[in-house]
Amino acid sequence: MTETHVISNLYAYLKSTKADVIIIRTTYVHSGWYDVEMDAHCAGFSVSRFINPEYEARHEFAECYQFLRRAK
Repeated sequence: MTETHVISNLYAYLKSTKADVIIIRTTYVHSGWYDVEMDAHCAGFSVSRFINPEYEARHEFAECYQFLRRAK
């Protein structure tokens, strides 16, 4: 699932979602890397940053976070 809007409370969003894979542009999350990493970990996700080739091909800001739900 790819989000297209600003996430104001990342932890609450991750806890309430049913998706196992989420992609969010880094500009849609208003906190630093360590805060994002902590929220993801506490919500049961692992997180990584990557350059999205789809956005890069359109010459848009392409840095994204990918959240993967960890196995229980």
